[in-house]
Amino acid sequence: MARFARFPPWLLVLLVGICLFPTSVCAEGPLMTQQVNTENSRGVPVEISADRIEYDQEREEYHAIGAVDVTRGPVRLTADDATLQKLTGQLLAVGHVHLRDGHADVWAEQLELNMNTEAGVLTTGKIFGKEKNSFVTGQRLQRFSETHYRVKDGSFTNCDAKDGQIPAWRFTFDNMDLDYEDSLWGKGVWFNINDVPVVPIPTFGYPLGAKRKTGLLIPNVGYNSKFGFTYQQGFFLAINPSHDVTITPRILTERGAGGALEYRYAWNRQTKGNWLVNSLYDTDQNRGRAEIRGAHVQQFSPDLSLRALANYSTDRTVLQNFSSS
Repeated sequence: MARFARFPPWLLVLLVGICLFPTSVCAEGPLMTQQVNTENSRGVPVEISADRIEYDQEREEYHAIGAVDVTRGPVRLTADDATLQKLTGQLLAVGHVHLRDGHADVWAEQLELNMNTEAGVLTTGKIFGKEKNSFVTGQRLQRFSETHYRVKDGSFTNCDAKDGQIPAWRFTFDNMDLDYEDSLWGKGVWFNINDVPVVPIPTFGYPLGAKRKTGLLIPNVGYNSKFGFTYQQGFFLAINPSHDVTITPRILTERGAGGALEYRYAWNRQTKGNWLVNSLYDTDQNRGRAEIRGAHVQQFSPDLSLRALANYSTDRTVLQNFSSS
């Protein structure tokens, strides 16, 4: 006669538990992303997705944790952790913060942003201006709108550099006011080459908007065996909508120093011109060298016009030397 083995009572209870609740002892699968659709106080839809979303009814506050993605119209924010107050629209995002809007990409360690007014504060942040291909960094960035920032202890450059790399040149500053629809103005500025301060600039201005603005232009920095270290930076003076002047000092460490003066005008649709004076004291030849170029066009009538061209240089090789530098 067959004999059945006896099982201890605790083992029977365990087997029954496994049958009834298999998920309690099996490994959990990947977490499903949670998503919430809500509105701010102005009725604008706001979509929140994250690994986990908690809601405090008393405070009317959402807390999103892990792979956070918040979208409101054209504005999108991603972060590791975020808290959004539904009534006030106040958002606090922490960890790998990335904010995208129509004008710029913004990265920061921490961001406090009012989703209703677009105003906020960034800690240890970076801004990439799409239209001007410009990078701005700062320890503290106060945001007034999508286009207007006030930055403290930061830098500005148009030089492309991969993350973690030092740009070939940039301006560092103590304080700067940045308006992508107008211009940027900085105080306590240094011009840096490979992150080494080279030239102090008490006040720095650079036009960013569509309209022409008076201010410093992007510098041109280089080096070759013929001229040594070269540096030139223009100052653009917008006299009025139809007249402007550009003054460009130039330094060639192995050849001398000089500069250029360019004047452009358009008196009306029928009359315009462009004149350039280039000069350099050549230390290699111990003499001054220069060139003058210009053009004037004037239409008196459909059948009568005036065209004048001027081209003068102190010697035959000055044009070649200027173009090479």
